Amino acid sequence: MSTADSCRTQIAVRYFNTEGPVDPAEQYCIDPLAGVNLVEILTLIARKKYFVVHAPRQAGETSVLLALQGRLNSEGGVPLPVCELRGRRGCQGRYGPSDEDSPR
Repeated sequence: MSTADSCRTQIAVRYFNTEGPVDPAEQYCIDPLAGVNLVEILTLIARKKYFVVHAPRQAGETSVLLALQGRLNSEGGVPLPVCELRGRRGCQGRYGPSDEDSPR
């Protein structure tokens, strides 16, 4: 086996991901939608209501949203965009760790 073939074989091996969204085709994981109330989420979407996926850091929020996006987009209808907003951590003042960026 050549070195290039060996590298391709190693890349194809599934592994445990410890950061970022999971890719079930490449990484070991449980179904990201297994821990959510999918009926409730689909009902909210059908009623054109908002919902929030909230959990501690690295709990799989982005993976849940990407799995939901994939499921809904595969079913047809209106494509589902995903927007991830990360706020500042450890905000002390009204506008963040220092109020230097605050509007005057």
